[in-house]
Order: sequence, then structure tokens, then C-alpha cells
Amino acid sequence: MAPFKGLSVTQKIFFSVALTALLLTSGLGYSLWLQQQQLHQVEALVEETFAQHNALLELSQTLAAQSRLERQYSLTSESALLELQYHRRTQLQELSRTLADRQEELSALPHYSDVVEEGLVLQRDGRKEIWEDLLKRRIGPLRKHLEQQIENLRQELEQQIRESGTVLREQFRRNLGRAIGWSAISLLLGLGLMAQVILYIYRAMSELKAQTRHYAKGRFGRERRWRGNDEFVQLQTELQQMGAELEELQRQQLDANPLTHLPGNRAIQQEIEKRFSREEPFAHVYIDLDDFKAYNDRYGYQAGSAVIAETASVLRQSVELTGDPGTFIGHIGGDDYVAILTPGKAVKLARMVAEEFDRRAPWFYDEEDRKAGFISGQDRFGVERKFPIMTVSIAVALSDHLQSPTVEAISEECAAIKHQLKKKPGSNVGTNAD
Repeated sequence: MAPFKGLSVTQKIFFSVALTALLLTSGLGYSLWLQQQQLHQVEALVEETFAQHNALLELSQTLAAQSRLERQYSLTSESALLELQYHRRTQLQELSRTLADRQEELSALPHYSDVVEEGLVLQRDGRKEIWEDLLKRRIGPLRKHLEQQIENLRQELEQQIRESGTVLREQFRRNLGRAIGWSAISLLLGLGLMAQVILYIYRAMSELKAQTRHYAKGRFGRERRWRGNDEFVQLQTELQQMGAELEELQRQQLDANPLTHLPGNRAIQQEIEKRFSREEPFAHVYIDLDDFKAYNDRYGYQAGSAVIAETASVLRQSVELTGDPGTFIGHIGGDDYVAILTPGKAVKLARMVAEEFDRRAPWFYDEEDRKAGFISGQDRFGVERKFPIMTVSIAVALSDHLQSPTVEAISEECAAIKHQLKKKPGSNVGTNAD
């Protein structure tokens, strides 16, 4: 960009457009060269017609040679002549493959090839009288019919060759005239287009500046689309996508749990629906603390909030150790959490969370309750009972084991697994693949 040093963006583009107009003639010259190359390619295709024409001549010679060999064999019955006939039969098969796309015009060729094969079998078995009868009734008439078809097709190919040559020469002359005319018109149009391009750039940059100011103020509703696919349209598209992402992040912040700062129910539902739409298998890991209510009643709201925050920390740490960068974690509310990840690492994550929570859980209690291994309190029915140190129940629902891929289905699956896990003592992990 050294020649344009010190110029504004608009000026640089102005001179770029001017240079483009001048280079257009060279580009059109290049296109003419390409067209000439294309013409050579077309002529190469015509050579296929010549190849078929030559194959027809060789086929006619093969038929004539077969006829001579059959007459000689009819007179002498020499075995050497039979070998020569087999050789000609092989040539006939090769030519049939070469002319495979001309089967419609050479409809007699497959039948002739079959009856020749039949005649060779009769000669080999020494049934000369039957062969001579076959030669008279079928081979001879089919050969004459095939020779006539070959002659007709040969004349047709010769006509095509002549017509193709005429058409190609005329087409080249027309394209040359059009290219020269277009070069002259393009140079004139280029000058008019430059003024329009400059005006377009000015308006586009003004619109982008205005849109950026609106985004800076948190207003993401400017969705007017420009037509085309140039750099400014692409930049506007990227800017609008950025605005949509910022708006989504804003909504997620409002939806996030204020204690753990993890995404809430709305973001969790969107993530599940997104995974379903990709039609890729995933695992939905549902984490629920056991006997948390009793702990919260015993130690109070602040202690309970500390447990909630610590559990989120355990989940984050376990996700990092699992090594699945695409893992999504969320906080449904209360003592319920969610992790969504690839199926192969789901059980590993669940066990890591359970083990780490079991290691930390006793230290949520005072020394007396920790030594006792339980606390006393009332359950939800008002019955006095003993509650053990908190544990965790983790339900792993694999999407490819669901009967219907919906958010409701995966929620019901996790609830059913969790119901069974709650019946067992201690921390437990269960899946719908068990």
C-alpha cells in the first residue's frame, strides 16, 4: 500500500477501483486466452468422435476377416482357423466396449456377438453341419445387418465432425467480438461506477458507526440488512452477530444464579435444545444434594449458601479435570445442578464430583456433628429423625437412550434415576444405560 500512503480509506478504494478498471482489459484478454484453451478442450472431445469413427472402420475389418475365416474353415476344417476366429471374437468384444455408448445405433452388435460365440462352440465340438446351418440362417444375415448399421453410423459421425468444426469456428469469432466490445464498454462504465462506489462506502461507514454507538449503549435492535456480499455487508453481519451474542450474554447474566453465577433454567433449556438440534449424542448429568434441607435448617441460610457455592466449585473443578472443553454447567436452583457433555466422559465426571463432595462434605459440619456422623432434625413431615452427613445423588441421562428427544423427556429420565438413587445410602451415580 506504499503508493497510497497518507490517503484515507475512501481515497485508497477510489484509486483501487480506477486501477481495477484499467486492469479489466487485461482480465478480459486472459479470459479470451482461457476461452481458447476451452476451445482446445472441445476439440479434444471431438477427437472422441474420430476415435469412434476409427473403431467403426476396425469393426468393419474385423467382420470381413471373420467372414473370410468362416469360409476357409467351411472348406478345410483346420483347427488353426478356429484359433484365429477366437482371436477375432476377442477383437470384436473389445470394439463392443469401445462403442458401448453407441449401442442404440449398433443394435445388431450384441446379437451378432452372441451368435458368433454360439458358432465357435459348435465348431469346437465338431458339429460342423449345425454350425454351417447357423452360419447361413443367423450369422450371415446378422453380419450384413450390422455392416449396414456401421456404415450408417460412420456417415453420421462424419457429418457431426464437419458440423462441429463449423460451429466451433463461428463460436470463437463471436466470442472474440463480444470480448473486445465488452472491454470498451467496461472502461467507460468503470468511471461511472467509481463515483457510486465512493458514495456507497461513505454511507456504509456512517451506518456502521451509528450501529456501533447503539450497541455501546446496550441497544441491540438495529437489524436493517444490506444487500450484497461485499466486505461491508460481511462486517455488518459480524457486527449484528456480535450484538446478538452480547444480548444473549446480557440475558444469561439476568438468568444466572446470583450465588454461583452459573447459567439458570433458561440457558440450560436452550443448551439441551441446541444439542438435540445437532443430532449428536450427549449426556445430561443431574446433581442433587442429599439431606441438604436438614443441614440448612440446622446451620442456617448462610451456611447453606456456602454449601451451594462450594458444590458449584466442586463441579467446575471436576469439569476442568475431565478435559471436555465443550461441557456446559448450569444451576437449576437450590441444591440442583446440571452438566451437559459428551457421553463418554459423563460417568467419569459424575464420580469425580461425588468423590470430591464426599471429601469436603464433613467439613461443612461442626466437630461434634462430624464425629457423630449425623444431625438431628425434623423431616418435611415434621417427624424427628437423624440425618447423615450430606451426600450427593447424580443421575446421568444419555440422549441416545431416550425414546423421544425433548427437554421434558430428559428431565423425566433424570427424575426417575434420581428417585432410585435416593433409596441408597451415601453418594451414588446412576445412568439410564444401566
